[in-house]
Amino acid sequence: MKYYVVFDTNVLVSSLITKNLEAPTVKVVDMIADGVLTPVFNQDILDEYTDVLHRPKFSLSDESIDNLLKMLHQFGQSIDPIDTDESFLRDTDDKVFYEVVMAKREDLSESEDAYLVSGNLKHYPVKPFIVTPAELIAMI
Repeated sequence: MKYYVVFDTNVLVSSLITKNLEAPTVKVVDMIADGVLTPVFNQDILDEYTDVLHRPKFSLSDESIDNLLKMLHQFGQSIDPIDTDESFLRDTDDKVFYEVVMAKREDLSESEDAYLVSGNLKHYPVKPFIVTPAELIAMI
């Protein structure tokens, strides 16, 4: 089975700020380099990752941010979002994450699946493909 994932920014932030190497956010990010997960994004998502990860409140090193972003580019896939009715989203800034995962889900074979992975599910509708990092690990 091939797994594609759109990471909500909070998952990437958490993976870099935690000291717990066994945290689900760390594990799912490690699964990228291991070839288990293929990140999916568009330029708007990459821009948000870059902006948020560089915020002073997180005190992340440029090196750790650059390494993460390079890994996403190296192992990931850029895809154009599809237009959806975003009225069900609490925060319209989350629309792009939902629309990119929906675009990828339309483009899947039977041996593939795509998920939106977030640490804050209340921002999204309840759907079986919108999961926390721990839920994704349990599925795999």
